[in-house]
Amino acid sequence: MGDQTLRAWGDNSYGELGVGTNTGPELCGTLACSTSPVPVPGLSQVIGIAGEHGASLALDATGAVWAWGSNVFGQLGNGTSGDGSPNVTSPGRVIDLGAASAIAGGAHDSLAIALPAPATTVLTSSPNPSTYGQAVTFTATVSPTDGGGTVAFSAYGSTIAGCGSQALSLVGGSYQAACTTSSLPAGTHAIDATYGGDAYYTASAGSLDGGQVVQRAATAVKASPALLQLRPTGVDDFTLTAVLTVQGTGAPLSGQGLNFFSGTTPLCGGVVTSSSGSATCRNLTVVQRAAVVENRGYTVSFPGTSNYASSTARAGLIS
Repeated sequence: MGDQTLRAWGDNSYGELGVGTNTGPELCGTLACSTSPVPVPGLSQVIGIAGEHGASLALDATGAVWAWGSNVFGQLGNGTSGDGSPNVTSPGRVIDLGAASAIAGGAHDSLAIALPAPATTVLTSSPNPSTYGQAVTFTATVSPTDGGGTVAFSAYGSTIAGCGSQALSLVGGSYQAACTTSSLPAGTHAIDATYGGDAYYTASAGSLDGGQVVQRAATAVKASPALLQLRPTGVDDFTLTAVLTVQGTGAPLSGQGLNFFSGTTPLCGGVVTSSSGSATCRNLTVVQRAAVVENRGYTVSFPGTSNYASSTARAGLIS
């Protein structure tokens, strides 16, 4: 029919017309029947039908399979069978079967081509928020599944390095895949986990609620007291040294610019730290040396970057 509802006619001895009775709507001799098409109630968007001895099957657009009529051999798929099992005179959904793509009927048996069952993916992370450079573990829980298939983790649509095909493993009764990374820059990141599915379960994806928040790493500057030294020319000079590290871990920060000043007098600007995190300021002018003496020391500042927070330290004077 144009509206994809179902019509049936003929023998209705076992309720195979699906009209709610097996005593009508007409009689063909002594047998219930219908000599013209009658609507089968309760069904819509029907895309497939099949028949067998004493029973009928229908497939709707959602993939659901419906069966009615004789159930002597359990062909209706409702968990019952036998001569004592009453005929089913209205369509009932086949149990323990997800979506199907096709159906067929034998003499006393029913068949369906099952589609992969839908799966869902839930994504969590720990810790969140995290600090730049800190390892973060993303965990995708997929259900239901048989453990087949893999999960890909991405940030803003780009696969996270080393996390493009993570296998599922059974953890506490649930199948999970994990991705650990410390490569995310500071900021809030949209994180997704995509399960590829397998022969029995569909692909699915989940997003991290609120995203992964990566905070700038705190830093620490340690400045050594200003050391007065004598140049080969006989002119006094100061050697000013500072070390920049990541606060908490003590890891040195190389390739960062430090600014040295005393009071309001600039001494050295943008001195790049070495592999050990150290930077040295020397060859001061007369005015700069005088400022160090007058202020009894100097200050070092790290202005910070997109991933590292700023920090400042002051050191005294050794004369």
